[in-house]
Amino acid sequence: MNISYDNEAGTLYWYFVDLTEGDAVEEYECPVSLLYDARGGVVGIQLDLSEDTDTATMVKFALGHPESQWQTTNQLLTVAIAPHATVVPLAEPAILDVDSAGRILGCDVADVDHEKKFRYQRLEPHFVAIEDPLEELVALPPMDEAIVLPQVERAGVVAIVGRPNVGKSTLLNAIIGQKVAITSPKPQTTRSAIRGILTRSDAQIIFVDTPGIHRPRNRLGNFMVAQARQSVPDADIICMVVDITHMPNELDERIAAMIRRSRSPKILVLNKTDRPNPHAAECLAAFRALVPWQMEVAISAIRNEGVSNLVDEIVARLPKGEAFYAADQITDQNERTLCAELVRERIMHLIGDEIPYGVAVEVEEWEKRPRHRYIRMTILVEKESQKAIIIGSGGTMLRKIGSDARPAIEATIGEAVYLDLWVKPRTNWRDDPSALRWLGYRNE
Repeated sequence: MNISYDNEAGTLYWYFVDLTEGDAVEEYECPVSLLYDARGGVVGIQLDLSEDTDTATMVKFALGHPESQWQTTNQLLTVAIAPHATVVPLAEPAILDVDSAGRILGCDVADVDHEKKFRYQRLEPHFVAIEDPLEELVALPPMDEAIVLPQVERAGVVAIVGRPNVGKSTLLNAIIGQKVAITSPKPQTTRSAIRGILTRSDAQIIFVDTPGIHRPRNRLGNFMVAQARQSVPDADIICMVVDITHMPNELDERIAAMIRRSRSPKILVLNKTDRPNPHAAECLAAFRALVPWQMEVAISAIRNEGVSNLVDEIVARLPKGEAFYAADQITDQNERTLCAELVRERIMHLIGDEIPYGVAVEVEEWEKRPRHRYIRMTILVEKESQKAIIIGSGGTMLRKIGSDARPAIEATIGEAVYLDLWVKPRTNWRDDPSALRWLGYRNE
C-alpha cells in the first residue's frame, strides 16, 4: 500500500497497488471521509461506494491489505493504519483510478487546508516519495546559452482550463496573435496540452491550453482528461474559461473542485460576452460561487475583446523571474505537429458531424524540394466507412481538406507547400495504447 501527501496540491494519495503506465483506464468519483484518532491525527480514509454496482470487484485490490475493511450493508470501504475515533466527511469527492477490470487501484483525496500539516504525522512513516507526473507536461526548458533571452521582470506558467467548447483555444490564439491551437465548433478539439508563449517588454507568459475536461469513453479520452488535470497543480496562475451564456454544469463543478486544491492565483474568465444572455446575472453569480477567485475578467475571445485586459491581470500576478524562451518564439510545438493539427482542424470543420473524434493526422514525409516543400500526411480513421467519407466522391472531399489547409500551413512555415494527403483505417485506434504512443499521445 502506497500513501503520500502533496502539500502544494492539497491532496492525499492512497494506492493499493504499484501503478505503471496504462493501468488506470477510467476515473470515478465517490464521497469520502477522513478518519481521525483521538488526538486529531488522520489515520485513514473511508470511501462510500453505495452508488456503484459491482463493488465486490472494485474493492478486490484494497482488501488484499490488512488495513482495509469492507462493510457490505452500507457499502463503505474503510482503510486505516490505526483505530479511529471520528469520521469527518469531506466536501470534495475522492477521485478513484480504476483498471480495465473495474478494480480500484487507488484514490486522490482533496484536503485543501494546507496549514494543517500536523494532522498527517501519524501517516508520515507510511509515506512514499511522490514522482512528479508533471515534469514532461509543464517543465520549462533548460537554459541554452546560445539563445539570447529577453530581459523581463516576470515569467511563469498559466494553465487555461475549462470544459469542452468554451473557447480556450480561441483565447490562446487571440493572446498570442496567431494560430497555435486548432479551433472547431465541436467540443474536445484540443487533445494535448499546447504551450503558447507571449513575450512582452515586462514579462514572458507560458500558456498551457489544456483539453476540455469531459467524461472519457476511451483511452484517448483518458489521456486528454489526464493532460488537463495535470496542468493545474504546477501552474503559477490558473485561468478557468467559462461560457457565461450558460449556467455551470457538473463538469464545471468538477473542474472547480480541482482548482480549489491549488494555492496559485485563480482568475475566472467569462467568455462569449458578445452573445445575448438574459440570464447573465444568475450565470455570473453561479460561477462566482464555485471558487474564491482573485479576479474575474469578461472577454469575447472570438472578437478579441477584453483579451489585453486579461493579459494585464495575469502579468500583475506572475512571479518575478527570468524568461525561458527567445522573444520571437510563440510555441514549443514543432512545425510538423502544427501542420498536422491544421489538417485535422479542416476535417473537424468540414465533416466533424460525420466523423467527430475518430481522426488523427501523422506527418509521414517532410522534404525540401526546389520549388516547394513536399509534405505527405496520413489521415488515420477507425472504419472503412469513415475513409470513404473523408475521401468523398471522386476524391472531392480530400482535395477540399487539402486546399483549405494549405494556406494556413504555408503561412505557418513561410514557404510554398505541396500537400499530399492519404487516408488509412486503423480499427479502434483511440483504445489502442500502441497507436496512441505512435501518434504522440502519452502521459509520461
